[in-house]
Amino acid sequence: MSRESGLPTFRGKGGLWDTLNIEAVAARSSWYCGRRSGCNERRQRMLDFFNLIRSLIMKKGPNEGHYIIAELEDEYEVTVITQNGDDFHERAGSTNVIHLHGEALKNASTLHPYESYEIDHNNPDIHIGDKAPDGSQLRPYVIFFNEDIELRLWKASVEATKQANVFIVVGSTMLVYPAAELLKMYVCAPTCRNDNRESHFGNLSVVQNDCSILLLFVHKSLYIVLYRILHSVKREAWHCQ
Repeated sequence: MSRESGLPTFRGKGGLWDTLNIEAVAARSSWYCGRRSGCNERRQRMLDFFNLIRSLIMKKGPNEGHYIIAELEDEYEVTVITQNGDDFHERAGSTNVIHLHGEALKNASTLHPYESYEIDHNNPDIHIGDKAPDGSQLRPYVIFFNEDIELRLWKASVEATKQANVFIVVGSTMLVYPAAELLKMYVCAPTCRNDNRESHFGNLSVVQNDCSILLLFVHKSLYIVLYRILHSVKREAWHCQ
């Protein structure tokens, strides 16, 4: 979703995980390294990586796709469930955003990683020795590899999914768990069922099943295709009567 804003992708061809050592820069075991030799060096390597990502997010901004999604709130109750750590949805105007994998522009403590703190935007970097209010080392408020998603956010995502009349997936491969489980949990109200159908819009494949699920796998020009699809949703009034 944020690639067209100028942020690098993590997965997929050419993503960061093709070139970086995940274990070294984003794994829980590298951060919670106890008294092992070189622990501070490991943590600093991770902080250098997330400080760079944080800087990029602050320099970039929402793209047209973010604004189109925010615009839907003019007519619908919308919940955005994102695996992205940027704040572009909020900056575009979305008011109900669940960040399953955390928020890169917030800090947390090593002892309590699910409690977030606002950052100083004039001095956003984290360094070894920077302390949280509980006295432990500051860390990014993000989910490291092999770290559990915050239960509160997961429950909110599941509830929003089960109550939705229309479920739209934008850009995600839906290969990352547990987020991919949400698609299986989607339950459509009986009065909203339509015949199965498949549509194609340019470089976009859209599959709508009998529960009004839209799967948007966008390879480029996301906002152009998203504009077409979401305005199609408005025209067809896919909501329970």
